[in-house]
Amino acid sequence: MFKVVDQPWQGTYTRKARQFPVTPVESEYLKDRYKVGLPEMYMLNVRAAFPVREGWHMIASFPVVVDLRDSESVQLGQIDGSSAELVTFKQRFTGNGRLSTNAFHTWFVHLPSSPVNLLVEYISTRKNASSLNLVPLIGVRLTRAEKEKNIQRFFLSAGEQEIVFAVFSPGVPWPVDSLKISIIFP
Repeated sequence: MFKVVDQPWQGTYTRKARQFPVTPVESEYLKDRYKVGLPEMYMLNVRAAFPVREGWHMIASFPVVVDLRDSESVQLGQIDGSSAELVTFKQRFTGNGRLSTNAFHTWFVHLPSSPVNLLVEYISTRKNASSLNLVPLIGVRLTRAEKEKNIQRFFLSAGEQEIVFAVFSPGVPWPVDSLKISIIFP
């Protein structure tokens, strides 16, 4: 792993910056920004978050692992108009902050009991985002989907304590501001 600038995102392109030699990355490189050095972040997160794929039509699945056995709700990302915190792996969501026609979020959810009803909410950074699709895979049934401006809601009925489902955008990219899953009671 190499770097071509001493510190990225400085906003300057001076003679000194242009003459910086290609240099191996130190283990602590960018630790002040990401809380771990870039090489460690790569080893821990990037391999899982960005599966190898080739060409435009390959499909990538970004896993979302959630444990609801000790809490009724989990939110990934802050509702702040930015997908940056999802992209930098500060939560247990491993994947990019965008859904595109070639990318899925595959959810693996651990539940305290079954049957149980769930609400999954996707909030977009776009004010009038398109609709998303949810595909039930293991132990779950989609009962209703609602779309309101930049929020997509999926109501699910889980029949197992470990469920799997996938969410994707059938059209244009869908920049994700926040993801939330909650147990709902009748």
